[in-house]
Amino acid sequence: MKTKCILILVLSLTFHFGFTQSLQELDSLLKVLPNDKEDTIKVRHLIFISEDYCLIDFEKSLEYAKKALELSKKIKWQKGMASSYFRIAHANFSLGNYKMGLEYKLKELKKWKMLDYKLGICSSMGEIGIYYSELGDNKKAMEYYIYSLKLAEKLKYRQLIMRNLCNIAAIYEDEDDYENAMLYYKKSLKISEIDKDSLMIANNQTNIGNLYSDKGNFQKALSSLSIAREIYKNFNDMNHYAIASANIGYVYMKQGDIEEKQGDFKKSKEKKKEALKYFEEALSITENLGSDHYMTSINGNIGAIYINEKKYDIAEKYLIKALVKARERGLTNEIYSNYQRLSKLYKEKKDFSKALEYYEMYTVKKDSVYNEEKYKAVSELKIKYEVEKKEDRNIELEKQNDLQNQILEKNYYIKIGLGIIIVFLFFFLLILFYLNRLKAHKITSVFKQKLLRLQMNPHFLFNSLANIESFIYEHQPKEAGEYLTKFSRLIRNILENSESEFITLDKEIETLECYLALEKLRLNDNLEYTITIEDNLKTDQTNFPPMLAQPFIENAIEHGFKGGEKFGKIEISFSRKKDNIIFEIKDNGVGINSSIKKEEKKKNSKPLAMQITKERIFLLNKSRKKKTTFVVNDLLDNSENKHGTHVIFSIPIV
Repeated sequence: MKTKCILILVLSLTFHFGFTQSLQELDSLLKVLPNDKEDTIKVRHLIFISEDYCLIDFEKSLEYAKKALELSKKIKWQKGMASSYFRIAHANFSLGNYKMGLEYKLKELKKWKMLDYKLGICSSMGEIGIYYSELGDNKKAMEYYIYSLKLAEKLKYRQLIMRNLCNIAAIYEDEDDYENAMLYYKKSLKISEIDKDSLMIANNQTNIGNLYSDKGNFQKALSSLSIAREIYKNFNDMNHYAIASANIGYVYMKQGDIEEKQGDFKKSKEKKKEALKYFEEALSITENLGSDHYMTSINGNIGAIYINEKKYDIAEKYLIKALVKARERGLTNEIYSNYQRLSKLYKEKKDFSKALEYYEMYTVKKDSVYNEEKYKAVSELKIKYEVEKKEDRNIELEKQNDLQNQILEKNYYIKIGLGIIIVFLFFFLLILFYLNRLKAHKITSVFKQKLLRLQMNPHFLFNSLANIESFIYEHQPKEAGEYLTKFSRLIRNILENSESEFITLDKEIETLECYLALEKLRLNDNLEYTITIEDNLKTDQTNFPPMLAQPFIENAIEHGFKGGEKFGKIEISFSRKKDNIIFEIKDNGVGINSSIKKEEKKKNSKPLAMQITKERIFLLNKSRKKKTTFVVNDLLDNSENKHGTHVIFSIPIV
């Protein structure tokens, strides 16, 4: 079993976002996520969660990557889409869905090209090579590795250089060209050791160990694989720790096979027992991680050991499991290897019919792999790469000289032109902003004066002071004190609240209670009022526009109740309906239409209360998506006679 620098997929996302992500606390991200606005920050959080899950739960990783993609598309963030494609592809790769993963890798590459993001292009091309390699298409894999390597060398990006060298080596190893494979692995290892990149050192040591194993140098193989395994353990990279363990098991298994051929069955049994220990450890880890590809290979090797031990029923169980997984994932090499093992198993069990059936399937599958043609294609690409590399250098130097001369001629005039345009735009926008600000300030100031004038009605102030004076002259100091306290609290609240667009609902209710209490005293208790608040409304946490009700209450008292001639009733209620506060005012006056007609006839103009309220709501709605609305209707009795007014405000909760 060979590893092919799968570590690239784990590390590349840092390049996609343009910064290095520190270790994320998964629980913290999951707690923050529900409070995130639907913007680029939330996309980043979703991708970081997906990245954290990729070490423990591939399905969860895929789920959050898809959420990141959906939100990126919604807010039209191209970079977020590209990085989401990366994470979806990675999750599919970890689950063994290579074809699906490849589809998303190609989408990712397309996005990086559209954004002209060179590091993203370089990284994704190398990763696409990995997918083709896992799907058994070494020719395509080599093409993408070479494209990625050339771009990485041009950008002088060392991590991608060594990863592509490592992957090219893996292709040579797969084609049994061990000399070139070792050459490229050692080039990659040298760079990783200079850069002290521990995980890349482990990755190269894993592959070098596999190569030594294939060449029969088992001591060096075990040494390299043990170094890699220890590094993976220190980094808690259990996926690659399992791969290194399985590879060590494979080395012991090969040693056991050799000892068996040489007739030393005792040593063979010891080696295979050791191999089984490492395989079972690796299988336990990969089963927990859900890495089907590696489970397939490990199950096959365990099955092969049990065949040699003549434990045929146990061997059959492992081999059938390996074959099913290999077929599900389209793993060509694993399929025909397990056909061969099952043929051997049934032959030893004397089930010659099944043995022949699997042997025929093995030969057909093996013949479909054109090793000679692939090797030739790889060699041609190697020569092509070396030639193109030299040609590209010469062409690049010529282009640089030509461009340098053109840039020097045009640069001066472009800078002057851009400078003039930028200065002009800056002053134009500054003047426009200043004029708009003055206009808005003027409108707001005029409106505040109107609102304050309406709230501090001279008639109301005069009557209130007259009542206080009356209490004093009639030697009622207690009543005078209470009245004066409520009056001063009301005036203070009005002055404070008039400066704010919103106040808390409990402050609004306090102001209304003061106002209504003063009006009740002024009308010699010829007024009854109630204020009802729904239980689920948190008045100290709910924002509300100040003094919306006051103009309508004053209108009811002065016109509906005729200044106290008629016994007045006012009902005020606050309730919540979905994301809106429903604010209602009911009175038992003559009705709004009759009141308006009298006021218009008297003043020859529209009522100030209605006009100010409409202006306030217009300004409130101007900068908000959710709109405040209000309606005013006459209350009718059973005989359709008017007997009061009903005002309803619907105010979005902010």
